[in-house]
Amino acid sequence: MPNTIATIKVSFVGLILLAVAVLILPIAQTAAWDISMQSELNAVFAALPGVIQHEHAVIRHGTDAEAIRDTLCKTGAYQTWRTKDNKYFNICQLPDGRWGFQIMVQDAARKWHEVTAFVKGNGSWSELVSYLIRNGAAKWTGVIK
Repeated sequence: MPNTIATIKVSFVGLILLAVAVLILPIAQTAAWDISMQSELNAVFAALPGVIQHEHAVIRHGTDAEAIRDTLCKTGAYQTWRTKDNKYFNICQLPDGRWGFQIMVQDAARKWHEVTAFVKGNGSWSELVSYLIRNGAAKWTGVIK
């Protein structure tokens, strides 16, 4: 009889472990996949082939614009914000710790154009977010096409 009780206990523990593996792990993996996919989508958006870059960014904002382009191509956007008139702000943190962004728009032919790229003010997160909110932008969580 003791062997039967031990077998039942082992079977019950095994059943619990199986339930955890079948029910909970896929949820955790899906959450991790969603985070990974958002990061991949941001990276793809930031480095879309055929994005038409305009010289304004570098002429007006110099090495900051170049650093933002480079960071977005290497790591993708930390976040993307959008205005109601469909300007997309790809935000990244530069190696020196400052926050910057690249503004992009899509034309009628669905081609992406860089409007500009720069670091706002002292490059702090709070200054960047204040600027975005003043300009009617909100965090974008949709899919970029």
